Amino acid sequence: MTTIKATCPDCGDVTLTIADVRLEIEETLTEPVSCFAFECRACERHVRGEATPEVVRSLSRAGATVRHFRLPAEAREAHSGPVISEDEVIRFGQWLEQAPDPIRALVPA
Repeated sequence: MTTIKATCPDCGDVTLTIADVRLEIEETLTEPVSCFAFECRACERHVRGEATPEVVRSLSRAGATVRHFRLPAEAREAHSGPVISEDEVIRFGQWLEQAPDPIRALVPA
């Protein structure tokens, strides 16, 4: 059985099986961004770290689960301004439910 040595920020060095580790590969416009991920058995923390091409090859060959995904471009854009609160989201949802024509109200004439 393949064993993998990794480090949990809280627990230190841990030993994992190939079933414990995932590869997460984000497809981007330039080149993929790869990470490994696992749940620490001792503290149950979700741990992610950068996976070099060598780590990707090794984990792939060993049979790790690979998850490919693509984030929308907007997720990488810089954002500024105040954070929207949960109360503001709730009020907006309530407004959407009662507004007779919310699209017309939101689009400038």
